[in-house]
Amino acid sequence: MPTVTINKGSRVHATVFEAQKLGSFSLAGAQMKVAAKSRVICGTVTHVWGDHPTEPTKYEICIKPDGEPDEVVVPSGAIVAVDEPF
Repeated sequence: MPTVTINKGSRVHATVFEAQKLGSFSLAGAQMKVAAKSRVICGTVTHVWGDHPTEPTKYEICIKPDGEPDEVVVPSGAIVAVDEPF
């Protein structure tokens, strides 16, 4: 798989999980469970953060989804595609 560079302004597609509201359930013998729905978001990268300034080992990417008011922060592993620059 080729290496892809993601910069501020890149167009990306990422898979995220949206947690659903918890319904009522009995706590007797139950482990905490959260229902989630997978969703692919498409948008523009607004920030790229690393966990260290010179030798990062993990990255978080902030995406402004198309047609949505709030930004979404995802780990780098959530990026599934990067559009070619124009």
